[in-house]
Amino acid sequence: MTTTASRDTLSALESQAPRGHHVHVRGARRQYGQVTALAGVDLDIEPGRFLVLLGPSGSGKTTLLRGIAGIERFDEGSIRFGDRVISDARTSVPAEKRDVAMVFQDYALWPHMTVAQNIGYALRRRRLGASRTRQLVLEVLDRVGLAGTASRYPNELSGGQQQRVALARAVVAEPSLLLFDEPLSNLDADLRERLRVEISTLTRESGATALYITHDQAEAFALADEIAVLRAGRLEQRGTPEEIFLNPRSPFVARFTGLAGSVTGAPMGPQGVHLRVRLGEHDVLARSLVSIVGSTAPVEVLIRPTATRLVTPGAVTAGQGDRPTIPGRVIDIAYRGRGYEHVVETAYGRLSSVFDETPWGRGTACGLALDPNGCLAFPAESA
Repeated sequence: MTTTASRDTLSALESQAPRGHHVHVRGARRQYGQVTALAGVDLDIEPGRFLVLLGPSGSGKTTLLRGIAGIERFDEGSIRFGDRVISDARTSVPAEKRDVAMVFQDYALWPHMTVAQNIGYALRRRRLGASRTRQLVLEVLDRVGLAGTASRYPNELSGGQQQRVALARAVVAEPSLLLFDEPLSNLDADLRERLRVEISTLTRESGATALYITHDQAEAFALADEIAVLRAGRLEQRGTPEEIFLNPRSPFVARFTGLAGSVTGAPMGPQGVHLRVRLGEHDVLARSLVSIVGSTAPVEVLIRPTATRLVTPGAVTAGQGDRPTIPGRVIDIAYRGRGYEHVVETAYGRLSSVFDETPWGRGTACGLALDPNGCLAFPAESA
């Protein structure tokens, strides 16, 4: 049940007007020798929004973040915060004058300073006086669950505690833009989840605009108001987590946001709202996210883990008439707490992360039922 206090807190958060920067990046290009890190990226982040840049290593996400932070300059392109030009061919506002704070992957705490001194350093430009500075430091330490650690040094803290100090240092001065450079990648799974919640809560409470980079799609989905997927220095797709997952515009986006596997077959025409695809002696139904109507060229069906279900061999898939499921055999199994993930070998390809609450033994014959809404069809040459 929602308490009056929690409703009041939620109402206060929802009614707080965002005060963050309105970020505009246009035509960002960056070259390192023969390597193109950014190939003309345009990016907008509305005030108070939490945008996650998602992409593999080498996609350009760190270069874009560092350019916005002022740590390095683009070869071409411009950055504006609202109407203020931050960086272009003639202008480069120093990093310390951009009203930006950054949380680094490796914490970046000064080892010779106490926790209080590390956090208080972010307030030095505000000239608040020792008493007010200490008050703000103690308040933010309490907010990140580190009350009582003000006089300790970084080497006396765990990795998770050090990252909390880095987060406290970033938010204490109330910057207009918060930047996160894969801050959870060095932490264990349980700590990552707890800190993810703290980052989300503190950032949204602050009203700041946020830009967060990661290669972890689960992390991106959990944090973001919007996700921008980068590939080889180009923006591949942008949208809400739901839009990115349900309607990927390219096979790359589909693969990078989680697949059990894929199968290749021949398009046999529409069946209701789906495309029927022939796989040897069997058919599957899939959502066609690009125009394949009338084409006879092979299509690749990319299959989400959530679309898979293990059934008895030869069973009829519910809602699909008398068509049999795809036959297969379990070749591996892993316990995941809530149930079991299976690797299934079929005549048409191997699928992993096939979930069932009960284990199917290695070597067991099975049927693989596929939910058409989680099967995504693309032309084979693009997939």
